[in-house]
Amino acid sequence: MEVYNRTIDVDGEPDVTFSSNRIALDYTTGGATVVLGTGVDYSIDLVTTTGGIDVDVQNDARVGNVSLTAVTGGIDLTLNSDVNITGDVQIDLETSTGGINADVTLPVGVEGSFVAATSTGGVSVSAPGWTAVLLNHYETPNYDTASNRVTITAQAATGGISANLY
Repeated sequence: MEVYNRTIDVDGEPDVTFSSNRIALDYTTGGATVVLGTGVDYSIDLVTTTGGIDVDVQNDARVGNVSLTAVTGGIDLTLNSDVNITGDVQIDLETSTGGINADVTLPVGVEGSFVAATSTGGVSVSAPGWTAVLLNHYETPNYDTASNRVTITAQAATGGISANLY
């Protein structure tokens, strides 16, 4: 967590909690970088009023639901193919002012859905092997019948959305 000294003077120390395998952060200004490793089933809920969020899920991390919200700031999500996903996992990415970048490589045996919406800004999606269902909505071929799947929604009021899906 990167926070300016002035912000700490005004708003106090950032409060990051880890309880029942859930990482939570709600803070006014700052940048958060999260790198997950092995050994725990993670659910993530990060909110920042001003600042960016960067989450990198890799190295056999066990992933549950993820919610990343930046009121003013960008969001970067990287999900590598070496993560463990069991059941249905929901990933919500939302920013009022800022861009969203998602690089997602699904593990073998996991299907995916990606939906993007922006009020002001463009959407760019590269999804080889995924099917375009509707405008800015993509799914892997067996998404509807899969027992292990990831559903990603990306919303940016003012800002672009870029996704690379594999």
